Amino acid sequence: MAKYQNQAIVQISQGNYEQAAVDYTKAIILKPNEANLYSNSGDIYKQMGYYQLAIFDYSQAIKLSPIRKHYEQRAKLWDDLQEQDKANADRKFL
Repeated sequence: MAKYQNQAIVQISQGNYEQAAVDYTKAIILKPNEANLYSNSGDIYKQMGYYQLAIFDYSQAIKLSPIRKHYEQRAKLWDDLQEQDKANADRKFL
């Protein structure tokens, strides 16, 4: 898992977001209960404009670890999508 996560970080630094998403997916397959992998993957999908995939990954992160950071990530994306009711619902957990 660490191998793919490290590869993803390198890919991000080089601007290769598609490959970073692939690497995070591989890491998630190996460690499907690791919330931070979903959180990071969501960030990549958001960066690429794949908002529904980002929402899915942020939601998975919340299910696994309902911490402030994960709710905040999803709330910010809901804001970007002009989904204020959903953003406000997430902010209740902040």
